[in-house]
This record gives sequence, C-alpha cells and structure tokens, in this order.
Amino acid sequence: MRRVALVPPVVALLTGCGVATRAGVPPVLDIPVPPAVSAAPSRSGTGAAGSTAPARPTPAPAPAPWVTRAERTEATRSVARCQIAPFTFSSTLAVETRLLGDGRLALRVVQDDEKARGVAAQPGLLGKGYVVEAAGRALHVHGADGEPVPEDQVSRIRALAAAFLGWPGADVAAHPPAAGAEVVALEGPVAAVADVPLHGAEVSPPSKIIVRLAGTRRGDGGDELVLDVSLAAMASDAGMCHRWTREADVKGELRLRASNGALLGLHLEGPSQDSEGLCQDPSGKPGPAPPPHTCNRGQVTVDVKQPRVP
Repeated sequence: MRRVALVPPVVALLTGCGVATRAGVPPVLDIPVPPAVSAAPSRSGTGAAGSTAPARPTPAPAPAPWVTRAERTEATRSVARCQIAPFTFSSTLAVETRLLGDGRLALRVVQDDEKARGVAAQPGLLGKGYVVEAAGRALHVHGADGEPVPEDQVSRIRALAAAFLGWPGADVAAHPPAAGAEVVALEGPVAAVADVPLHGAEVSPPSKIIVRLAGTRRGDGGDELVLDVSLAAMASDAGMCHRWTREADVKGELRLRASNGALLGLHLEGPSQDSEGLCQDPSGKPGPAPPPHTCNRGQVTVDVKQPRVP
C-alpha cells in the first residue's frame, strides 16, 4: 500500500503529527532559518550634504526546503533448493530537508512506500521528523522532539542525510581530478548514500567501492561532474550446520553540480546472489566441507535524487 503525504498545507501537517518539541530542537517544518542577505543595497535617503545614506542589506526570503528521494529495489528467483527463499523488496523514501546551520539538518518524511514479499517490510516513517547532527565524520540522528529513535530508523535517515552533511563534493568540484582518476574522498560517502540493501536490510560496510571521474557534461541546471561508481556489498550469517552469503555487485553513475559539488543523483544497478554452504560433509565424513552452491539470483537497483539541493 502506498503512503504519500502532501506537504501543503504546512499547518495541517504540523498540527496532525502531534510531536512535542524541546527547546533548541525546532519542529522540522517550522524552522527558524536565518534569512540570507541579498547583494543589492537598500538606499533609504540622502544626508544633509546630499550624499547617499549608507547601504543597508535587505533580508532575502529563507531558502525553500528541497526534497531527497531514494528508491531501492531487490528481486531474486530460485536457481536451486536451499533454506534462503526467493523474495522481492522495494522502498521509496522521500524527505523534505532544511539546513538548520551549525552542522544540523532537519528532515520530514513526506513519502514512504515499502513493499516486501519473502522478507519483512520496513516500518513506516511517513510524517516523522528528524534532526541529524554532524560530529566529525559521524552523523547522529534523533527525533524532531530531541528524543532517541530506533536504530532501524536511524540507518535509513542517516543514508539520506549523508548526501548533504559531511558531503565532500565541494572539495572535489574545487579541485577536480583528471578524467579516469579515482576519487577516494567520495567513496565512503557514496557507499553511505547508496545504502545497498541485501534482503531489505542495510549492509555496512561495502566489500569494495571505486569512484572515478568520467568527465563533465551539460545538465538541466548547468554543468555536471559525472563519476563512474562500482560497489560490491556482502553480508553473511550461519546456523548450526549451514552458512549463507549474500552478495551484490552494482555499477552506475554519480552526478554532482560542477559549481559546488552538490549531489544531484546516484544511480546503481547490478546482479545479486545468495549462496548456501554446509559446515561439514553431509555424510559426516571428516575432511573439508563441500563448496557452497548458489540458491538465488537477482537484481538490485538504487536511485537517489536531489533535484533542487541548494
């Protein structure tokens, strides 16, 4: 079932969520963003000698929020019988985002569409508000009321916030590498934003990620830096007599605004597979266990977009 919240009217959304706020942690959709200062001077009159009065900056409207949307899908089919059943999973999560300053970001979930078959669907976040604070390289997530939130919510919101807080795109745009060069500074942040799912769950850290500059091209909003991304993710667990491995190998492109390095879009897709192995020979004979066999094969896609990021 699709769950979508329309942002307007703002008042209805604010009064409907019933979140009690704490001093210092403002509601997500009613944020006291300091007004920007316009470059045009304001002239209020002339002095006694006919001189123009000192120019006074005029406040500009507060910047509008932007929307970050992340879509992730997985689907597998059985190729051999084992204890990992095939499944399908899809997630579309969109947040309205405002920058609070002092390394803080406020987010309100305005769309949440989670579907799953064969694995547990993630809990709904529609209408929930969060504040994310940067502390060094770490991102700390709490509710709009300043209270802690469950870890499954933290991981999903942190992935969206990583597209802005701590994002190293500005440095990359200011000093772009040569075409074909690896951009190490982007690898960790891109992996965090991609948040490649395996069986609907977060996989951290990725086994391997490589980001290389492909070049520059003209986009709808101006020049864009285009980078090739290759990411391999793996997760594993074991039972008394079995062990399982889940893998995905996705590739695609990352688009940054050439002027300031803001993330505009990340698209990845590629194959996945589930493997099962035995801890020992089924007959009980001593010696090495037989090699693992593939149970399921599938496809993973990740699509993250920020069309109006400041």
